[in-house]
Amino acid sequence: MTYKSNLSFALRRNDVVETAPPISSLIQRWPALFTNEQICLEFKRIVGKDLQQEFYSALDDHRTCLMEIFKAKRGNVGEHLAQLLQQMQSLDPTEKRTVALRGLPHLLGDNPTEFFKSSSDGDESFGQMDVGILLVNPEDEEMNSTCLVFVPILTSPHLEL
Repeated sequence: MTYKSNLSFALRRNDVVETAPPISSLIQRWPALFTNEQICLEFKRIVGKDLQQEFYSALDDHRTCLMEIFKAKRGNVGEHLAQLLQQMQSLDPTEKRTVALRGLPHLLGDNPTEFFKSSSDGDESFGQMDVGILLVNPEDEEMNSTCLVFVPILTSPHLEL
């Protein structure tokens, strides 16, 4: 798959730059490109950096400041953020990252159920999202806006251009 993706890179780049198709069209035309592994490889081809390492590094850089802001918030938003902070049981970096990400929509005034989409592996419920984070969970796990999910199969930032 990687070899074929490398060969077709110039064609895909031209397709995206020249025609600027919606994400749904790209998914139909290049479906194998939208796996977690291929998204990371494509990012590395374009930017020359590891996507997950860059994302987690930036999140870790801002996490402490975000937690302080979460603790300082009052009112309804502060209550939601306090519930998330109370669920943090350890110093595990994944748990801290999860709390930071789960608190963002509350802090930004967005609806968490619209910002985070949870689906089973293979479900394409993200097709209607403009901006958000897709968590792909095992089929038997359910996610809600106040619970923390620590081990999704896949976490994907999603941005519809």
